[in-house]
Amino acid sequence: MPETIALIALGANLGDSKESLDLALDQLQAHSEITLRSASSYFRTRPVGGPLGQPLFLNGAASVHTRLTACELLSVLKAMESDLGRIRHETWSARRIDLDLIAYGDCVFESETLILPHPRMTVRRFVIDPLMQIEPEWLHPQLLWKTEEIRDHMLLAPRNVNLGPVLARLKDCAACRLLLERFSEVSDGWEWDESSTSAMFEVYWNKDFMLEKKWRLPRFFPTLDQPELMMEQLIATCRGMTFLG
Repeated sequence: MPETIALIALGANLGDSKESLDLALDQLQAHSEITLRSASSYFRTRPVGGPLGQPLFLNGAASVHTRLTACELLSVLKAMESDLGRIRHETWSARRIDLDLIAYGDCVFESETLILPHPRMTVRRFVIDPLMQIEPEWLHPQLLWKTEEIRDHMLLAPRNVNLGPVLARLKDCAACRLLLERFSEVSDGWEWDESSTSAMFEVYWNKDFMLEKKWRLPRFFPTLDQPELMMEQLIATCRGMTFLG
């Protein structure tokens, strides 16, 4: 099988995060079917989603050559996580190490365990900023935008969320009101817009992706019968799109 360039996002916020990321890079380099091409510097970020009160994250990105298939590479990354002490609890909880396969060549692929390119990479600056250091010319195979174009678009976007008729329902939910209040205190300039929208909600930065580029919302967004979870996911998306270093 010919070599393929794969992109990997690294993160940690338990224990010695720098040591965990360094060890992960060492393991990638030591693997017989993987060659480390480049690695970014590390970025300190706030947690995005998951339980409140988590420690800050340390995030980075790596570019590798590999003869493994995408699914084989994913299995290797999960084995490395276990070897480095990751224990999985609830979604987006604190972790000793997190290794995400972000892209594999120009592959567009979806299964129960893997989606390529990663469906949330385009709304996460803690992925895009490190990737900018090592692969600014990488081309998203669906959007046909380079890494630097994705990041520039993110930087220029207004921090405005159009909730439309959904907002009233969220305000009627006590848990949602609390989430809105907490987020508003540290919102980094985000604003809620009560104007109408045909979608469940729309983050304006995503508009080109949803409409002109035929891009879809990440599939983990729930329906209106789960308003609290919907608000958690919305806030996580907003925070991921904001520079949090």
